[in-house]
Amino acid sequence: MSINIGLSNTQESKSSRKYKMILPFILLLLTTSQGLLGQDIEVETIAWNIQHKVDISTGNSESVSEKIISYDNNHIEWHDEKGILKYDYIIRQVNGQWSNVAHSGSILYEVESDGKQGTVGFTRDGQEIIINLIMLNGDSLPERFRFIVSNVLPL
Repeated sequence: MSINIGLSNTQESKSSRKYKMILPFILLLLTTSQGLLGQDIEVETIAWNIQHKVDISTGNSESVSEKIISYDNNHIEWHDEKGILKYDYIIRQVNGQWSNVAHSGSILYEVESDGKQGTVGFTRDGQEIIINLIMLNGDSLPERFRFIVSNVLPL
């Protein structure tokens, strides 16, 4: 027994072919989107694009196009607007856990660079993403920066 729903075999096969052609693109889009949204800062390399930088030590505040790149729990790089490496911070200790940077959360890294020790904290609260950097400077006041992040991209 067959049920006729009003489509001829020709119409049915054209429709079926169209969906078969579109299906791989839909699957690719879904898997790519999941990868972008589910980045785990502790195991992935992530670029944090900076739109605003505040030097808390001096009070200077400016709009910038700099970038901070976190390489899992290994190290963190700070690049200037030309992409030139300014500082490289080796991660010595991880405090906290943040498995999906698309959702609110935070993590604090204890770091070392050029013999100085400090912390780099990544925080997301809703749509606001902030990176706080503090580096001890011997007997002088610590270097303190706050970065406002415009977007986050997996690398």
